[in-house]
Amino acid sequence: MFNEPKPWSAGYSDGSTFSVPFLGEELQMFEKYMDVKGLVLKVVERAPNLPRKVYTGVGSRNTPREVQERMGQIASVLEDMGYTLRTGDADGADAAFRNGVKDPDNMKVYIANDVNERALELGEKYHPAWERVGSYGRKLHARNSFQILGDNLEDPRPSLFVICWTPDGCTSDEERAIGTGGTGQAISIADDYNVPVYNLNSNSDL
Repeated sequence: MFNEPKPWSAGYSDGSTFSVPFLGEELQMFEKYMDVKGLVLKVVERAPNLPRKVYTGVGSRNTPREVQERMGQIASVLEDMGYTLRTGDADGADAAFRNGVKDPDNMKVYIANDVNERALELGEKYHPAWERVGSYGRKLHARNSFQILGDNLEDPRPSLFVICWTPDGCTSDEERAIGTGGTGQAISIADDYNVPVYNLNSNSDL
């Protein structure tokens, strides 16, 4: 059974208004969308005013389900605002961001096989214990360079900001610890390039 429609007001360019009915579930989804949009605007307003509108959405495979839902909403809002997502192919946070993007052309998903020599060099530079990481693990850490800097690591185009979730709420290289997990690699690179990191486990804005 459908709930009673509840209207909301919208406006024409001439200043007049009209009402649009929403059924209960649709209204709830719309209200969630607008709530997330208001919060995302705070982040976007702080971003540099550059022609490229690219951000990074990453995080732990064990990101809580409710946070994953939030990530999907954020990705949807940012796509509507013209932003392109950079992320990975992992489960958890990466998947949540990917699922929030409606048009595949509005996201770039980096995988271990994308890694080249320059990516491995950056992987070693930013990893605190590179000698302990196996060959496949090195590829996973190295692909994080693309997630922050884009396709051409010789001529980097950093994301405007990073949205993530880690168990410890890390937002900088200084805060990075074992508990941060693999996302710490992306955070360290972002920190070095002065890219703001918004961790959904520590940042009240989102």
